[in-house]
Order: sequence, then structure tokens, then C-alpha cells
Amino acid sequence: MKKLTTLILLLTASIIFFNACDETTSPTTENPVITLLTYDAGYVGMELTINGSGFGKATDPGTVRFGGFDVPPNGYIEWTDTRIRVKIPDGAKSGKLVVINNNKPSNEVDFTIVPANPEPPTELLATSINSTTVRLVWKKSPQADYSIFSNYILTVSGGVPPITLPKSATQYDVTELEEGIIYTFEITSKYATAVEGTTSAKVQWSPASRFKEVNAQSIRIFESASASGSGLALFDPITGGPRTYTVAVGDKWEFGLYTTGGVVHFGPARKLPYNYSGTPKYSQIGAGEEYYLVNSLDEALDNIPMNQNITYTDNYRDLNAIDMKGKNAVVFLVRVENTPGKWNYAKVMIKKTGGQWLQGTQPNRYIEVEISYQKIVDVPFAKTPNS
Repeated sequence: MKKLTTLILLLTASIIFFNACDETTSPTTENPVITLLTYDAGYVGMELTINGSGFGKATDPGTVRFGGFDVPPNGYIEWTDTRIRVKIPDGAKSGKLVVINNNKPSNEVDFTIVPANPEPPTELLATSINSTTVRLVWKKSPQADYSIFSNYILTVSGGVPPITLPKSATQYDVTELEEGIIYTFEITSKYATAVEGTTSAKVQWSPASRFKEVNAQSIRIFESASASGSGLALFDPITGGPRTYTVAVGDKWEFGLYTTGGVVHFGPARKLPYNYSGTPKYSQIGAGEEYYLVNSLDEALDNIPMNQNITYTDNYRDLNAIDMKGKNAVVFLVRVENTPGKWNYAKVMIKKTGGQWLQGTQPNRYIEVEISYQKIVDVPFAKTPNS
């Protein structure tokens, strides 16, 4: 029952008295109808406007009911025959919203009670698209599908102005960054009422160089019997990109391909059974299932640094032993010790085309690779937030 003041009671009595002198009136027999809500969800304390018809007068007995919970008398801001403004009360429940006037209920409208502060997106992940760009990918906020939800706000460390992203967004490329700098990316959510979330999704990451070609051709590492290079250096400072080498310059090798006996082995050069003229550089590759199954290197997303909770090994990997689960490429986590005690981190994607790792014809079959390489030592693409 809506709260009635003494003044309203007196005025109402007067009106009834004078009307009674002229004619007899009867209350409406039609049920109220809800046609529009400001939002399809709201939080306790928020003002909600309900539009419709047949709500009656402020002096009529009536109530607004949230999921079976009636708004107390002091919760109403305005009540007219076509509009009700009400504050969502503490105790309101998700479910059916109903307006009741003179014991007549309106149509039921779905309404959800949401947290007072919008929750951030979940599973925020990152990957390096190139030396100046980091891609962020996330799953939407639990409130993102409601009309009360407005947008996301992305903040980036290093003086980058806050970026407003639409509520439909689940991906964004942050550009104009600098390789080797570890940036903090933080996303909060915002309601249409201008209330911003007090918690955020956060990840720290650094852009890294991306290489798909060498001399205008895809990066190819050749089989053991080929006269072409079976060894790979992830980055040559002179050429500014990856290079492949033959056994005659084995000291340049970091990783290699070995195919003798029908195997397809890829991994640290020191453990591959070649007769090198020199000693390959010290390198390691992710052990066990420390790899990504993808269709593109852009899909190699994560939110932890490449030097944390990852086991590396000096041993090569058997490509034929990997269950690809319908994907057409595998991305290995690798690192190279170019400077004693310091590592350069990278991701190496090996493509599988037509169901085969090796492309071309013997004795010059090859695998195709793409590389994401961090040129700055001891920057593992990412670091744990607040570390």
C-alpha cells in the first residue's frame, strides 16, 4: 500500500465528496498494463521507471512487486496512471515484475536484480600481434547482456588515455606500444547509470616481433637429407629476422628439424643427432603439453608469463605424437640463451597442411613456421599482475 500523507487524505476525501454530489463513479475494471521499463535489470537503490496504463492514482491502493517482494511505502518517487518511478528496495528479487492496482495485477515482465557494481569481464588473455600491438581477448561481463550495462573501460599503464569499448566487445588491439616494456592492461565495466565497477580484469604483457617470411618466402626448415638449412635461428640482429642454416654453420643453430628414419622431430638443436661443425646455442622448448593447438598464431593467448609455471626441456618434440584435435598448427613455447644466464622468449608455430607436417618433395621436404620473438632479454611476454 502506497504511503498516504495527511494532506493527500484530506484532498482525496474532498474530491470524493464533491464528485458524489454530481454522479456515482466506479473503479476501473481493467487490469494495469506494463509497456516499458527503463531497464530489464537493476540494482538495489536504483531508480526504475515503469511506463504503461491503468496504474491508477497515487491515492489508490497498489504496489510494485519484484519477484514476489513488495516495494515498501517509502520506495515510491512518483505514481500516475501511466508512469511509476520507484527505487529498487533492499530485498527485491529477480523474477517477475508486476504492478498491482486495486488488487488487479498487471502483466508480468522479467526483471533481474544485479550487483550494485558491474562485474568485470572474465578470462582476460593477451598475445603479441607485432612489436607495437597487443591483442586482448576476454569473455563478457555477467551483466553485459542486460540493458542496464553500458560499456567497458580499458586502462593501459604508461600514460595511455582510458579507452571506452562497447558492451558487445570481446577483443581489442592496443597499438602504439613499445617492445620490451611490460604494460598493465585493466578492464572495468560500467552501467548506463554511470556506476563503474570496483573490480577489474587485469593482465600484464609486452608486444613482441612477429615473423612470417624470410626473403619474401614463408619460413621453411628442411628435412635431414636436404642440402638446404635444417637449422633455425629465431632472430639474426644483422638481418633483423629469423634465418635458417645448414650443418656447416651449426654454431648458429638454436632449433632444428630431424626427419631421418621417418620421424618428424623439432626442438633444441643440441639434442638433435647431427654432426655439427660447431656447438649450437643453448635453447629449450616447453615440455609435456606446454603448447597451443591453433589455426593461427593470434590464437596463442595466455595470461601468465612464459617463465612461470612452465616446464622447459632440452629435448626435441615428436610432431607425429601430438593429437591435433582438429587444429592445423601447434605453437611451442621456446627460449634461447643468447646471453649467459639470460633468455630471449618466443613462440614458434608449425603448420600442418593437408594432414601432413612435411611439405614439398624429397629430399627437400620442409615444415613452415611463424615466429613471435621478444628481442629484449628476460621479458617473457607477460608478467603476473602486481609482480
